[in-house]
Amino acid sequence: MDNNKDKKWIGWNKPATMLSMMVIVLVGIWAYIWMTGQGPKSVFEFDDGTTQLWTANGIFDDTGKKYDAGLYKVAHAEQHQYPDKFPCTAANILKCDPLNDKNGSLLLSIADLSVALPTFNFPVDSNYWHIELISPTLSKLFQNKSEFEAYVGDMFGVDEGHITAELLLYIEDHGTINLLPPIGGVTEQIIAKNGWTKLSAKFSIPQGTYIRNAVIRIKGDWKIYKLYEGGIFVDHVAGVK
Repeated sequence: MDNNKDKKWIGWNKPATMLSMMVIVLVGIWAYIWMTGQGPKSVFEFDDGTTQLWTANGIFDDTGKKYDAGLYKVAHAEQHQYPDKFPCTAANILKCDPLNDKNGSLLLSIADLSVALPTFNFPVDSNYWHIELISPTLSKLFQNKSEFEAYVGDMFGVDEGHITAELLLYIEDHGTINLLPPIGGVTEQIIAKNGWTKLSAKFSIPQGTYIRNAVIRIKGDWKIYKLYEGGIFVDHVAGVK
């Protein structure tokens, strides 16, 4: 028997040796996560069958007055998914994500927004209506980000060009929550009907503040169209830089 060979393994189970082995294993796991991109990310993909705690606030007219008649709801949309599953229709099944796989997007649906609803009483002379889709309180993964993006699709029963969206942030400063517009001001983008429209915005985050929520403001033209029924779909809301 080679006693020298056996002596090489004496002490392998000492605390210092075991700690070193644990460090090596943890470093290996971290390297795998970093190389494969499997770790936590600053993004909402809506691929778990839920809304991931997103909510909506509205409906507002162009003066900022709120009219809430229970006309809208926020839900998970199983068959519309970024990047290629939109719009899902009976005539275009190839654009439909499979049911029951929990992958999908966020849906803001409106049942019947019209001047004919006496309980709604939305002003006829308003130029537009808008609703804010609001994320839950953002985790620390978003706190070092100043550039955000999201993808939006329009399935309202109006011509393209009458639904726009913009990307904003709510920031918290010593207990006070304020709406933060992007650098250069708010930029509305027309939302397409034949695919996903990318929203992107860069922000100057004031020092000492906390990025609380991502906000997607949906706006509908009220001068030309006085009836809205359908929905807006949102996916891949991310802090990218």
